[in-house]
Amino acid sequence: MAIDKRGVEDFVSCEAHEGVRSLRYELQVIAEGKGQENVLDSIVGLKRKARHGTYQDWAKLMLLWISSARP
Repeated sequence: MAIDKRGVEDFVSCEAHEGVRSLRYELQVIAEGKGQENVLDSIVGLKRKARHGTYQDWAKLMLLWISSARP
């Protein structure tokens, strides 16, 4: 989990506002349960799903970290 949080912090500090906004949008789609499971399995990974229970819970946590990492 610490790796994901560090990745979010690095991404937010280095990426342009548009890139962060795009990531937030994609994470919101996943958090609402609208992501395709087989696509998320290959992109996000089964380990993250197992660690967080669902991709929705993982996405919600990522969104929380993004909002707390914003300057």
